[in-house]
Amino acid sequence: MIVVERQRIWRIIMMLLLFVILGVLYLAARHEREARMSNPTIGVVARIPEMPVEHIDRGSAQVLVQPASAVRFDEYRMERDRVRAMQIDLLRAAAAESGISEARKTQLTTELLALLKRNEREMQAESLLRAKGFSDAVVVLADDTASVVLPEVLQQEEAGLVGELVSRVANVSLERIAIIDGAGDA
Repeated sequence: MIVVERQRIWRIIMMLLLFVILGVLYLAARHEREARMSNPTIGVVARIPEMPVEHIDRGSAQVLVQPASAVRFDEYRMERDRVRAMQIDLLRAAAAESGISEARKTQLTTELLALLKRNEREMQAESLLRAKGFSDAVVVLADDTASVVLPEVLQQEEAGLVGELVSRVANVSLERIAIIDGAGDA
């Protein structure tokens, strides 16, 4: 009886922690959106040059290029990895609970695998960007969006290259990729 109560309490604590994390992420995204709206130097849209690319229909696609000032790539990566590790731990703990159905366990396992694949695609994109000559990069993938942070000030052609590369690796449409470059540092 006591074990059941402890499990129930832990479940409630984990759910509350998840809601707190989601709330903080929501507020941070809202604050960032408001800052972008109030700052005219952020949100410059660069047109992707018309170059033939297989399997990507760009038409009038655009890549959002925003300046990144005082970029600390290791801190970005550590924060992303810390949040991702918390998400993985929550999914594993939920899947390991004894009272859940097989369908729910399968769903949690699928979510965990998707999270791990997303992490792998982020690392692949970062490695490819460094291989293409960029000094550093941080890629953060969400369900159908990608954010790319680079220290260099990008020209239009470079922004197009970054967008195409991330689009291919992450399977995200070009319209859903935000590129934050080092233009604010210049």
